[in-house]
Amino acid sequence: MRGARRLSVEGPDGGGELLAVTTGLPEGLDQYIAFTQAVQAEGMAFGIEHYRRRQPHTAGALMWQYNDVWPGFTWSIVDHDAIPKSAYYTARRASAPVALSFRSTSAGDLELWSANNTRTPARLDVDVELGAFDGSDRTAHRVTAAAAPGESALVWSRTAGEYAADAHHYAWASVADGTAPSVRKHFAEIKDLRFGPSSLDVTAEPHALRIRATGYAYMVRIEQPEVGMRLSDNAFDLRDGDEVVIQVAGADPASLKVLAFPLPQPTD
Repeated sequence: MRGARRLSVEGPDGGGELLAVTTGLPEGLDQYIAFTQAVQAEGMAFGIEHYRRRQPHTAGALMWQYNDVWPGFTWSIVDHDAIPKSAYYTARRASAPVALSFRSTSAGDLELWSANNTRTPARLDVDVELGAFDGSDRTAHRVTAAAAPGESALVWSRTAGEYAADAHHYAWASVADGTAPSVRKHFAEIKDLRFGPSSLDVTAEPHALRIRATGYAYMVRIEQPEVGMRLSDNAFDLRDGDEVVIQVAGADPASLKVLAFPLPQPTD
């Protein structure tokens, strides 16, 4: 059972209190796997991004493991078949040599940071978008993100009141040439986010999957049923109209399922 330590969520052993706050309680095994993997993936990215922003005082996180927690959710980011879980991919993106991250301050301001762990200065043209999940409100800005070697720098900000920080909106930063992975920020717990309806159009290509989103798709996950198979990326968000091509090795792309996050939409 990938991504789950135990199906029962009653009491502290099953992590029920954590899930109740973040994702809501799962209604079955599929939701339990998706919810626990999402909580772990979000937590790993959050921690790595925080430590990297503190450069040169701290520069990220070293990851190794000789044991595991019990009771509770596993810390492992690969399963017993060495298949990466969602947290593997979010941790990898957060640990890229040059990476972007959003930060909310105690005053409610929104900041975008660039972390540079290379030996040369990093200078990126970054598209920062503030948008609504339903696509009704999307504004973009092009900013230059510069960071010296081994340092992190604040590259963009908005004060509280200059942007919508609620369950209907997101912030997104991307680099057109892929020099740094795209990064996004939500402003409510997962269970409270108003994603709205969405669908995925999936096309199998030679050694690849092409995925296009209609509506905002949270934590898109490609199943990995074959031991030893590899994906170029997984466990990612797509905005309305976004399209990605994921490279597939060790499996027939046409045989793979692409899963939308099984989160019931909250009612207003």
